[in-house]
Amino acid sequence: MEKLICPKELEKLNGRVELKSRKGAALGSAVVCEEVSMDSGDYNTNMTTTAESNRGRWNESNYSAEPAIVTGVRAGAYGAGNKEMEVLFNIHQSRFSWLFFGTTAWGVGGSFLPIFFILITDGLYRVRAYFVFYTIFLLCLIPCSLAQNFATLIISRIIGAGASVATVAILGGMLKDMWKDMKKRNVAMGLFGTAIVVGIALGPFIGATIERNLTWRWIYHIQLIFDSSCVPFFLLIIRETKTDFILAHQAKRKSGPDTRSFSTRWTARSRALVRAMIDSPKKPIHMTFTEPIVFLCFIWVGYAWGILFLLTQSVVRTFGKTYGFSLLASNTAFLAVGAGAILASFLQPLQDRLFLASASRNTENPGQPIHEARLYTSIPGQVLFAGGLFWYGWTSQSHIHWLVPVGGLGCIGFGICTTYVAVYHYCTESFPKHSAAANGATSFSRFIFCGFLGLAWNPMQRKMGIQWAASCLGFIGLVITLAPVIMLVKGDGMRRRSYYTLKTVKGETQSHVTTASYDSKETVVGVV
Repeated sequence: MEKLICPKELEKLNGRVELKSRKGAALGSAVVCEEVSMDSGDYNTNMTTTAESNRGRWNESNYSAEPAIVTGVRAGAYGAGNKEMEVLFNIHQSRFSWLFFGTTAWGVGGSFLPIFFILITDGLYRVRAYFVFYTIFLLCLIPCSLAQNFATLIISRIIGAGASVATVAILGGMLKDMWKDMKKRNVAMGLFGTAIVVGIALGPFIGATIERNLTWRWIYHIQLIFDSSCVPFFLLIIRETKTDFILAHQAKRKSGPDTRSFSTRWTARSRALVRAMIDSPKKPIHMTFTEPIVFLCFIWVGYAWGILFLLTQSVVRTFGKTYGFSLLASNTAFLAVGAGAILASFLQPLQDRLFLASASRNTENPGQPIHEARLYTSIPGQVLFAGGLFWYGWTSQSHIHWLVPVGGLGCIGFGICTTYVAVYHYCTESFPKHSAAANGATSFSRFIFCGFLGLAWNPMQRKMGIQWAASCLGFIGLVITLAPVIMLVKGDGMRRRSYYTLKTVKGETQSHVTTASYDSKETVVGVV
């Protein structure tokens, strides 16, 4: 049987990734590993784990916000065509918001389909996977723009949402690959999360602007034209960042007709891909119902995302009836949600400083930041989010200037952004070996809530009025504030008792023991 002498360690040196391994004599059919440098002369420069400089990486990080905004715009622009779709599809909304099922379809597609889409990306380069799903995202705009019945629109949005979420998830993975420095990665991911919220907030405004001058179908025509024109730009700026596939690519090029071949531990790990693809969908579901941290984050971020999409229909109805605003003017007021998210991004440096400063208080792992320090600014943000719902509801009255409820919308956007960023970072820090599954569970909750929470708004508003309907949502938001508080106080104990934390510790212990035994024999056989 062939023996593999695999890489011993992966080091990060001077901002560049290098793979070092021990050379060994050929033993029968043994595979001899050589030193690998990510900057070797015959390496394809289009694939690299880092940009040439910090400036280059920051440029790539900033440019990645554009695809996030593009996908967010499509999610939010849908409702701008409601009046024309009512007539075309013969849908009556006097008693129930049937057209909101278009948003529900987006939520269903965004929650379920990526579970299978993302698994496929495990066997692909990130860049290739990105353009595959972005192409699907573009193609789904065509039936939306030509739909002659509501069912066509629903099906197209389900598939398009799945491709959209997969695209955004891949971009997030690229940012994580690019930035090994924790502080800089936090800033990059904070900006990326803000871009997603801003894109959704821009959607209704852009859709209403198009609908005012053209027909609702042009909402999709123009998106298709613009989003397609971005492809050449994305081809220039998006580069491969997945280290295992970069090394596998170079290993394939290094292999020659002679008896010497080249291998890496990541190539060997691909043998377990099929089993991982079968088991991976189970993990997010299992973590949701067995890990208190994941369950609390599930409810917390899901509710915030549901409110974000609920407001896309609430603002139009409220400002239209209360202040006589047109569709465009009402959706202009909705931009306050995006403005609040942008303001929240300026709080990210403070949050990062608090997080890094917590390392001095960590007695269990000296020098390592405390995971719960990720939640410091999100708790006041959640209080502001709940307060914004009360503010928006009780100030939406004809004798109160319209700018006053707009301030409440800004507070809501601020809270949504702080929640999203905090949940992503906290799940990643709490389950470093299982962060994809934990964040997958929270992504599922975001789209489930966004698809179904809004269905209750119009019945609530008709029966309770805008004031008490918004207050009901505000009270729920205050109760959910307990989620980050509980994690702040009890999070450390939850992680200690976590099945996945214990599994990770056990696996690392076994890995160290196995590696030590191999080293004592002067050979490394197989993959640990």
